[in-house]
Amino acid sequence: MAEKESKKPEQVQKKAIVKKRTVDKWKKKVWFNVFAPKEFERKEIGTTISEKPESVVGRKIEISVRDLAGQPKGQHVSILFKIVEVKGNKAYADAFGHTIRESYLRKFTGRRSSKVETVQLVSTKDNASLKVKTICLTGRKVDRKKEKAIRKIIESEISSVAKQTQLADIVSDLVFGNLPQKILSKVKKVSPIKRIEIVKSRLISKK
Repeated sequence: MAEKESKKPEQVQKKAIVKKRTVDKWKKKVWFNVFAPKEFERKEIGTTISEKPESVVGRKIEISVRDLAGQPKGQHVSILFKIVEVKGNKAYADAFGHTIRESYLRKFTGRRSSKVETVQLVSTKDNASLKVKTICLTGRKVDRKKEKAIRKIIESEISSVAKQTQLADIVSDLVFGNLPQKILSKVKKVSPIKRIEIVKSRLISKK
């Protein structure tokens, strides 16, 4: 019994040392304010904490259009950013994609409509590669021939815009631009259309 009791003070002492080291480690960490690129007016989009500035580079932040641009109707749209540079306690991020919640589109779907999905790889003017997903909701059921025609128009229009756009601007253009309306004006010649949304984009590679 005496041997067991003699080990207790030593165990308590070890625990105290571990706790002290943990507290000291957190004291070394610094908060960094994260800013969007100039295409999004260099707005502050969040904060992150790290012991070393280089550990912050590569971290990702997702923010809704409602919070980023003050658009209440943009809650279902999120812009994705990745930190690429740190200066002092400021971290600067570039946009690398966006997402629209597909649940948002459910209110536009119906038994008498078709959902035509298109997923494609596009190249920007400065040779970056992105994957883009588009959903087109028709006003009535369409056959495979018309689905194929709709996809061809969507792929052609998005590819054309990407080739004329720099990587720095492409995500902003896909989210805030008039590309869906431009596609709609051509696709409606094939079938009545309820909605066209570019629901997702992701940077795959860049030069």
